Amino acid sequence: MCTVMGPIVIDFYGRGSAVQDRCVYELMTPTETLNVTILAEFRERRRRDFSFLDRVIVQQLGSNVQTVLGQGGRVWVDGTLVTLTSTPQLFNNMMLSQDQTGVTLQISQTYNLSLFFDGNTAQINVYALTRAVPGNLQGLCSDSGQLSQMKQVGLSNADCALLMGAPFTTCNIDPQPYILSCGYTLCRYPAVDGLKCQFMEAYARDCRIRRNTMMDGWRSSVSCPGPQAFCQGRFCSDHEFCGEKSYGGDTRCFCRAIFASQNGPAFEQSTVCIENTASVTFVGCLLEDFGIDYTALHLKDETCKGQVDNMNHMVSFTFDGHNTCGTVVTANDTHLIYMNTIMSENRSGEIVRSEDVLIDLSCFYDQPDIKSYSIQIRDGSVIQQLRYGQWFYNLTMKVYWDSARTQPIVEGTDIQLNYKIWVELKADGLDSRIVAVVIESCWATHDPLSNGTLRHDLIVNSCANLNDGTVTVESNGQGTTSYFSFNTFKFYGQTGDVYLHCRVHLCGTINNNCVPNCNTNTRRRRSARTNYDVENSALLTLAWIN
Repeated sequence: MCTVMGPIVIDFYGRGSAVQDRCVYELMTPTETLNVTILAEFRERRRRDFSFLDRVIVQQLGSNVQTVLGQGGRVWVDGTLVTLTSTPQLFNNMMLSQDQTGVTLQISQTYNLSLFFDGNTAQINVYALTRAVPGNLQGLCSDSGQLSQMKQVGLSNADCALLMGAPFTTCNIDPQPYILSCGYTLCRYPAVDGLKCQFMEAYARDCRIRRNTMMDGWRSSVSCPGPQAFCQGRFCSDHEFCGEKSYGGDTRCFCRAIFASQNGPAFEQSTVCIENTASVTFVGCLLEDFGIDYTALHLKDETCKGQVDNMNHMVSFTFDGHNTCGTVVTANDTHLIYMNTIMSENRSGEIVRSEDVLIDLSCFYDQPDIKSYSIQIRDGSVIQQLRYGQWFYNLTMKVYWDSARTQPIVEGTDIQLNYKIWVELKADGLDSRIVAVVIESCWATHDPLSNGTLRHDLIVNSCANLNDGTVTVESNGQGTTSYFSFNTFKFYGQTGDVYLHCRVHLCGTINNNCVPNCNTNTRRRRSARTNYDVENSALLTLAWIN
């Protein structure tokens, strides 16, 4: 029997040694009589400096198919997750079965091999009916001394020393390797996650298999729970491990120590703004570390809950143009900002037993031609400050012959005076359900400078200039495309180019009316109000030749 539990390997000869790092080790390698390779992968759990057996990998000589025994009773054969029962099933010349205690793999060749793994302990039994097991087996199960030898510190641990008393004394197997392994582990790692009982469970199984000795009542004598394997059936993601909660005796998925240290506090995550969709993703196990139940969180619209990826247990909150989830839109001279809040459910009663959660998340558009890369998510009572993202878009101005804007006026085209043309200002990359392009003003000059001395206004304060009866603002603030028409002209007594300049800004349509009020009766009031700094608006210019 070869037993691997925690960081310890007890080889066929009862010698125990400890793995000191996070690596994959060979437990057995092929021989002329048993052509199978068995690997053990060790990874950290609650502490970065202490590794535990995490999964077992089996591969037969001459086959590229790997069988992986993982946490929670999951088994992959050739990369495919398989469903097992208590009845053995044949997979790639291996018999696999599973019960409430763990997974058993059996291989029958010249010598028979049985491998049991419950997520914490692996026990490999190599046996034959007519001949002794050959002495040419290779790997740590044959010689664990290839690892650093354990110090003789285990006997001082009272829990581990229970293996020297009844009912374990009925077994004719030396308990010292198990006692030393138990003591080595518990002197360096807290006695959590059923760790003490795992060594006793392994010793009892060793006795049952090799000596056919059943030690009835051993669990009650050392205060260990029933035979169901610890965390069996609890599926954790690759960056998690299954452990026991500090209260209630239940289990959950904890973040591995290295992963947790690399990802920082639970709320140091980025808001991602892509294609008019805003989302923030939290690490589920970090939320639980903070005592937060993600199912009790929602956006401003209480129906917008977090969505969990069942593979990695990440929790995502999202809003977009299809479902704004109560998003609030604000605007200033430089940004159009979409804000929402992740919050706790309303409390019931007079007491609470968890922190209030209030996390503001934002995405923003730069007002055209404004370059700014900072926006803020306010921190709530339980969070750190978050980082932010920005949505991007392209803004263009084109001229057309027709009102449907299907016939563009190409460069070099002659245009007669007093001919009606249409000018379109369009933002590509914006969602027209939540953003609108608003033309603030358009005017013509005799030179390329927008503040030239000769000037004629076409649009003033988002409305047609009443002094030019040819101007019609046909669509403004109704979506991501705004356009107007006017009749061409030139400046009196001048020749050369006429330059058309337009300023625009973005307006959030959620809970806002972005269409300017250009009624004649309200024009005076509308013209007197300026919401945006003219110097910070987008300025687009095109020219035509007279």
